[in-house]
Amino acid sequence: MTDGKHVIFLGAGASATSGYPLARELTKLMADRLHFFNHVRKLLAREEGTVDQAIYNVALGLFDSFEPAAKLLKEGSFATMDELSNLAFGGQRAGDVLALKRLLRLIFALDNPHVWHWGTSDYPNFVNALFGGREVPRDDVCILSFNYDPYLDFLLFSALRARHSLRGVDDDKMRYLKQAVTSGFFDPGSVDWLQADGFSHLKLHGVAALPHTPPRVDNKIFHWMHLFDRDIRRRCIHCRDLGHQDPPVLLPWEIIHPEESTLLNEADFRRSVGASWQHSELHPLFAGIWKRARNEIQNARKVSFVGMSMAALYEPELRYLFHERRLDKPLQLLSVSPGNKATREGGTGVPLDRVTPAGKLYHFLRDLLRRDPFAPKGVGTVEGFERSVGVDWAYEFSEFVALHMD
Repeated sequence: MTDGKHVIFLGAGASATSGYPLARELTKLMADRLHFFNHVRKLLAREEGTVDQAIYNVALGLFDSFEPAAKLLKEGSFATMDELSNLAFGGQRAGDVLALKRLLRLIFALDNPHVWHWGTSDYPNFVNALFGGREVPRDDVCILSFNYDPYLDFLLFSALRARHSLRGVDDDKMRYLKQAVTSGFFDPGSVDWLQADGFSHLKLHGVAALPHTPPRVDNKIFHWMHLFDRDIRRRCIHCRDLGHQDPPVLLPWEIIHPEESTLLNEADFRRSVGASWQHSELHPLFAGIWKRARNEIQNARKVSFVGMSMAALYEPELRYLFHERRLDKPLQLLSVSPGNKATREGGTGVPLDRVTPAGKLYHFLRDLLRRDPFAPKGVGTVEGFERSVGVDWAYEFSEFVALHMD
């Protein structure tokens, strides 16, 4: 991988301006019947000017079909689907995890970010910055996304096609970029692109809907245009008629060993996702995505975290990604979150307040990297970390796009 890339982590906060609900709101929509139905009525009234009772009943029936898993989410007072799934993993209610993945896709189908939130979303400006006026995205940027929604994927792919129509892209380069902007989900059976250098958008947790391709249309495979249909009635009907298909959504412990922070082999992966999951053959793609992400981290000059909390559930993943990162290479960290407005400087001149996003990030990586047995002698110390790693912070995604996409 090219040295000196800017690696950008995207968490749920990055999708907030695109209309996607954040953790607590998403959980309420997935867990509470009344909250879900009030949300559907509001969106129907916005799109139709009235509430279409037939579609309302379709959405109602869909939610009720997930009732056991939704009830468990509510009665367990879980903060997120991921938290429930982590506790259910390997237990007698593990089957509810598959239902929650489908319920998540339904929630994403209720609103259409491309129609109702394009003007306020930070993603179009982000995509514009990634292309920088050219027909292809920058080779010195890698995006690591923890998000399940496919909106950024869709915008990247659409921009690539539109710009290709203005200035043609070499066939080999275009084949690579169709995979790179969609994290390989354009053609999941092909993983050779992961060995090539250049721009990449890596969906570490999979995606709620696959890219739109003619074969998927012909074979009635759920794809992202089912989520981006302009009509809420059709979006609900798509979820009803194709709802038996699992989304290729991956939870952290389904690919990373929670104690050892290593990738699961294919046999363990298949046991982890369950025999009934319809995408268990995708281990080569998911493993390749994670390996590519780790390689990008090893060589990065700058790593930015946008809208991402340092939740304990994700520590094994970050340990895998940052393990063996050499501190004799300077590394600039950037935390982008409204919570950084409370940042206070500690005695060393870096944001050491552990209650802020920047502080949590700094302390987590310092504690991880200084204990790394592979670090060169002298840099595995706190002093070595502080000499090699700088920290900065911003408040909003829009600020990050305008000021930090260098």
